[in-house]
Amino acid sequence: MGLRRTAAVAITTLAALAAVPAAQAASAGSGAPPSGGTAADPVPLSIELGEVRCQDLSGIVATLPWLDTQIGQDGSRVPTVQFTIRGTRDAESVPYTVTANGERKSTGIVGSGGIVSSGIELPNNTDVRILITSDNTVVLDRTVMTNC
Repeated sequence: MGLRRTAAVAITTLAALAAVPAAQAASAGSGAPPSGGTAADPVPLSIELGEVRCQDLSGIVATLPWLDTQIGQDGSRVPTVQFTIRGTRDAESVPYTVTANGERKSTGIVGSGGIVSSGIELPNNTDVRILITSDNTVVLDRTVMTNC
């Protein structure tokens, strides 16, 4: 299981890096709670979530054939989404967690003025609910459709 997760993270990171320019151009920022939500103290994070991109990882799989079983889906059609998390200048270190349909995909900490730019692999041909939280506060709640 550890090798599979490591391979999936490596592949997703490579795919996300390929999508950075397009994702940055199409990103939507959100530093406030989702509609209908209130927060006593806003989380000191700014979130940008890019568009879902269909990545062709067949070239990587051809080079490293053992990855075929690690991807868990057709390597020529892997949906990914890029996200960027920025900590405000006056904030201490702020923890975050990214989930897709309830499955934890990424966790970390953003420091004062820090930037985290990464991407996650998504299930194909379905609606995917992406949540980015800090402690127990929802910072971003978005549902995207994947169809690669």
